[in-house]
Amino acid sequence: MLTVKTLLAPDAFGGTGLFAADFIKSGTRLWSYDPAVDFFYTLEDYVRLPLEKRKDIGRHVYPTYLGGAAGIMYSLDNDRYMNHSEQPNAGRRKMHGMDSSIFDARNDSVYALADIPAGGEITANYFHFLPEGFTDYFSEHIPLLSFLRTKS
Repeated sequence: MLTVKTLLAPDAFGGTGLFAADFIKSGTRLWSYDPAVDFFYTLEDYVRLPLEKRKDIGRHVYPTYLGGAAGIMYSLDNDRYMNHSEQPNAGRRKMHGMDSSIFDARNDSVYALADIPAGGEITANYFHFLPEGFTDYFSEHIPLLSFLRTKS
C-alpha cells in the first residue's frame, strides 16, 4: 500500500505512470505490504486464474516474494502504475545484516532512493524484486514482463 500521496498521469512511454503529488524526501517509505490492498498470487495460482482475469491484472503486476513464496503482486491502489527504470528513484534500502538479494514483501518496504519532486515520476527497477531463478517463468507467463528475459 502506498504511504505517500500520488497521482496518475501520462508517462514517457504513452501509458500511465505513478507521480508524486508532493515533494518526497529521500529515505521516505513509499510502500509497505497491506493484504487489504496488495494481492499476492503464487506463480501457480496466477497461472490457474481464468485467462480474462490474467489479462486484466497482468499489465499491473510485478514479481516478488511473500513469506518466501515466489509470485506476483497486484495492488488496488496507484502502486500498480509504478513503471520500471534502470535508474529508479524507489526501491529497497540496504539494511545492515539483511540479504540484499531477496526482496520479501512481508518484511521489506519500498523507499525513496532520492528526493522526488512534486510531479516527478516514481519508478522502480523490477529486477530488484524478481525472485531468483524465475526470469524465464515470469517472461513466459506474463507477456508484459517479457522484457525481463533480456536480462537473464
